[in-house]
Amino acid sequence: MDADNPSRTAGTVSLVLGILSVFPFGLLAGIPAIVVAIRALRNEPRSRTRARVGAVLGGFGILITAALVVNYIADVSMQPNPPIGDAGATSYNMYNIQGSLDEWATENGGAFPYKADFDSDSSRFMEFLARDQVIRRGKTVAGRVPVNVYSKAAYRYGVDLFYFPDSLAAGANRFTSTEDSACPYRRLSAPQGKPGTIVILGHTDRSGTWPRVTEYGIVGFDKDASQPMKDSTAPNRPYLALCNDKPR
Repeated sequence: MDADNPSRTAGTVSLVLGILSVFPFGLLAGIPAIVVAIRALRNEPRSRTRARVGAVLGGFGILITAALVVNYIADVSMQPNPPIGDAGATSYNMYNIQGSLDEWATENGGAFPYKADFDSDSSRFMEFLARDQVIRRGKTVAGRVPVNVYSKAAYRYGVDLFYFPDSLAAGANRFTSTEDSACPYRRLSAPQGKPGTIVILGHTDRSGTWPRVTEYGIVGFDKDASQPMKDSTAPNRPYLALCNDKPR
């Protein structure tokens, strides 16, 4: 055996660990790479170059791991608090749908989607709802079709999710969450009687060349599919209904 080989062992190990710390082992290999590199620099003059490279790579691997951990923690912290109970889950889904509608309006001159935008294809409407819905640290994160907490399955258009863009009179949203008999949601029931149903109502302005939905209201149902879900956060407002870009 070459007499020089033993004097290069720690440096070589440090280099290998440094490479592994960059991918795929990160912190697990990065710290040992630096520790072994320090030993090599002290005891193995012939392997100092390898030790230095190993230490640099190990430090780089540690930085990559730290950046990934910080990014993950930040993403988790930016997510909304999970809802409590089945009704809370339905309201959470309503807010996600509201986000999709408002995003559509931002990209389409302030108008909300009209059925013709989807060529009467319900699958395209559901794809629209699965658009990016959550903003984390200034970036949109891919969303998905909400899941009905009662059926444990993704919402299905025409079954437990409905969009009626011609169902509101102009300015009807001012009646949202009131006991006023003119409230368009007061006697609304889930069309198919399914718990967890979400119904989107809209007002369509037909005065221009193309129909434009200028208002919307989103209502949800819990186990009682015969009337809109109560707003537990506002006792004086019997229904939870989301209108345009804010709840009323």
